[in-house]
Amino acid sequence: MTEGNKLKILIYADVDLNLTDGSAIWLSSLCEVLSMDPLFQVHVLLKSAVKKNPTSNNVWVNPFTHYKSFPFKDQRRLAQEEALTLLQKYDTEINADFIVMRQMRFDLLDKLPDSFISRCFLYILGEENYQGNNREIALKLIKKTAGFFAQTEQMRQRYIHFLGDENKSRFYLMTPMIPDKAFPNDVFVRNKESRLVYTGKFSAMWYIREILDAVNKHENENIKLDIAGDKFHNDVDKEALIKQFNEMPNVKWHGRLDRIESMALINECDVGIGWRNPTMDDSLEISTKFLECSMMGKPVLLNSTPLYRELLGSDYPLFVDTPQSFYNKARMVCTDTSVYLDAARRCYNSATFFGYRNALTRLRETFLSVYWDKPVYITTVKKKLRIVFAGHDLRFVQFFIDYLIQSDKYDIKIDKFKNHTAHDENYSRSLIDWADVIFCEWGLGNAVWYSNNKKSNQKLIVRMHLQEADTIHPTKFNLFEIDKFVFIAPAIYEKMYAKFNFPRDKMTLIWNPIDCKALDVPKQNGVDYNIGMMGICPQRKRVDLALDILEQLLSYDNRYRLYIKGNRPEEYKWLWNQATERTYYNKFYNRIKNLNKKVIFSPYDSNISEWFSNIGFLLSVSDFEGSHQVVAEAMAAGTIPVIRNWEGAGSIYPVEHVFNTIDEMVSFIAKGKHINEITIKKYAVDNFDLSVVIRKLEKVIQQHYT
Repeated sequence: MTEGNKLKILIYADVDLNLTDGSAIWLSSLCEVLSMDPLFQVHVLLKSAVKKNPTSNNVWVNPFTHYKSFPFKDQRRLAQEEALTLLQKYDTEINADFIVMRQMRFDLLDKLPDSFISRCFLYILGEENYQGNNREIALKLIKKTAGFFAQTEQMRQRYIHFLGDENKSRFYLMTPMIPDKAFPNDVFVRNKESRLVYTGKFSAMWYIREILDAVNKHENENIKLDIAGDKFHNDVDKEALIKQFNEMPNVKWHGRLDRIESMALINECDVGIGWRNPTMDDSLEISTKFLECSMMGKPVLLNSTPLYRELLGSDYPLFVDTPQSFYNKARMVCTDTSVYLDAARRCYNSATFFGYRNALTRLRETFLSVYWDKPVYITTVKKKLRIVFAGHDLRFVQFFIDYLIQSDKYDIKIDKFKNHTAHDENYSRSLIDWADVIFCEWGLGNAVWYSNNKKSNQKLIVRMHLQEADTIHPTKFNLFEIDKFVFIAPAIYEKMYAKFNFPRDKMTLIWNPIDCKALDVPKQNGVDYNIGMMGICPQRKRVDLALDILEQLLSYDNRYRLYIKGNRPEEYKWLWNQATERTYYNKFYNRIKNLNKKVIFSPYDSNISEWFSNIGFLLSVSDFEGSHQVVAEAMAAGTIPVIRNWEGAGSIYPVEHVFNTIDEMVSFIAKGKHINEITIKKYAVDNFDLSVVIRKLEKVIQQHYT
């Protein structure tokens, strides 16, 4: 990790961004996703010059202007040999932490020096690269590189099969990425104008001629086709196709569109097209265009492949395999509302996994896990208090690590455990020789080892969550050597004390943080009748009680609505496979059919402040919670919490917002917004704000160090 405590990621893809296809979208999406996180500084070496850089937050390197004296074979685009030479040259300028490359030849990669290839992640599609004569080189590269990316979990498992289970840990997931801003508020819309849409390349394998023939049959049925793209493969007659586009009365060709324009077109249309030659059915790649249509709430006509059957269900109604079935299904989805809604819902649910925010979480974990496993020294410029953070999962304390690194008061090192107990003991012992303070995130095997091995003059702080209560690790702590336990919620504090009898004087309570400033946005009009609930899975969240509350409120006033934000139960495969959970949620869905659209769903995304701006009251009706962080977020947004009395609720949140019965909660809401918004915002800022939590954690470290 380099100046400014950022990971420098250098990217090269054998892709021409001047063409609109899935490969170009992959590159621009990857750069957009990484630029969302201040941890990353992204540099991109271009294959060919572009008129406009796709994103402004990254460094785009035009090789033909940056290296004017280089003897290029072609001044329009790089050859792979040239790209690898210039990547190494540019790496000497920026000292990249990692290099990500797409679709580069194995024989060329195998010749790269170890000092370079060891930092490379390879994104290589095509099973032929892992079989036959290529397998030997692939086996060498999987051991020499930082790792290989696979587009889907199915593809990842296939590659592992080819190269052996011993290399399983070297394969990571980099899925297609879809902008979160594409999430519509109401994805389950009806067919409006019977407009089919195809965006992408024009190729015989992608059935462009068959699609045109099928649409031509619909000419008298008012079914239309919108087409976007400008990449014509050699297996089609470009001029003949363009002529056909222009002459067919129910076809409109939009030419080349950028991604924003393409998604706007999809949003205007009604049904997406992903039909292609069945010889491609065994492919484990997922179409970006399928995902874009799905995110916009559009049903998609596509092949019944193993991958799509797993995503959508074997009974998905719009699978097509012949021109006649395409014709029939297109007509059916445009005329049958129930089919349209069913297909749209399935497509949308399958696509949410691929949103930018979810993709960023996976990429951040991958890069940091590989970075820390080296292990690598993370430091600030000045060396003062030396702190080791030790644990298997540091996500929930990363905000504090980031703050300390950016301060000039601390030097930081990371001891990344492989799991609850496994770690590099030699490296951990070297950290004991170095550290002033040891901060164990989670009280598991990390706290056991450090409390039994630290020096007497070192300070040890252990931050506990809830999981530890169900393990034997706390019974193995050397309590004498632990200076402070930090707990994130009162109920957890009391549970740990009752079970393990920790010394009270070594226990302190510091909440999980929230960004109050980001949540403080003005309320919309009419929110007094808008009830919110964020997260309804699993069953213990008790969304049935939320419906009880809504039904009683509707008996007072028909203006009440229940807004539910978060993933639906059917989106969690592990949950939906449980009969009791599935039965519970099917009953829930049956109940809301009778509520005349009084229940409004929206998917989870990062922009919760906008959602809260339309919510007057937030329900927390779970059977049990640790701290239920969304309640704190609601208060920061000026949304009034209405909390069922789950264990510990009254010790975290104001007791006047905690109720024993549903009738009490209904009565409280029916009175309207009689609580001062400023008061609840102040409570959130005083107790949960990011700055407050950081200050409290820093105080714990400083107190015990001095």
